[in-house]
Amino acid sequence: MAKTLWRGADPIGDCIVIGADSIPCARVVGIAADTHRDALIESPTMHYYIPMGQENGFGGAAVLARASGNPAELVEPLRNAVLTASPDLRFASASTLQEIIDPQSRSWRLGATVFGMLGGLALLVASIGLYSLVAYFVSDRKHEIGIRLALGAPRERIVGLVVGSSIRLVVLGVVVGCAAAAAAGRFVEPLLYEVHALDPVTFATVTIVMLAVAGCAALLPAARAAAIDPLAALREE
Repeated sequence: MAKTLWRGADPIGDCIVIGADSIPCARVVGIAADTHRDALIESPTMHYYIPMGQENGFGGAAVLARASGNPAELVEPLRNAVLTASPDLRFASASTLQEIIDPQSRSWRLGATVFGMLGGLALLVASIGLYSLVAYFVSDRKHEIGIRLALGAPRERIVGLVVGSSIRLVVLGVVVGCAAAAAAGRFVEPLLYEVHALDPVTFATVTIVMLAVAGCAALLPAARAAAIDPLAALREE
């Protein structure tokens, strides 16, 4: 509302008429953050707050109360208090804010749960596959590793060689996967709540997690490679 009416200027101290022209104007004393009034997802619209004592019949008739304990226990006492304070009212509805939000957020929670389970399963499969691939790499190059060790290569370098090959493989996969995710993001964005399909934090987190998984999956094969007996490896060949 501030951006629309004042277009970047400071509205503090200005006076705005709310309702009929015969009603005294209301002075702006602060700017609140954007908010949702009726739904979690709704078109941006202008809102204002006015003290109850200065409201002249133009505003709504809703009261929001903060509970220090269980909000559900205050629903009936609040309803009775409103009816007692306003004898002209025949009916007053009261509910917790969570009861209003839950039906709207249920689909996003279900989607997040399903996507999370599928993502965890994909991560597990990728970890097992990466471990198997690195283990095969160590087994296939056992003779080469034995020669390196026999020529004096430190075992730390052997570990770095194995882990590095795993990291390079994952980096290539992450690049391809991020490109595919960016291309398909517009199809998934309607299922997301207040998260952009190209959210950089999400892409960065996925990259870090995959690199960490690659390192962990390569640790055991790398340790086995470093423990290879050079003489035994050469004798097997």
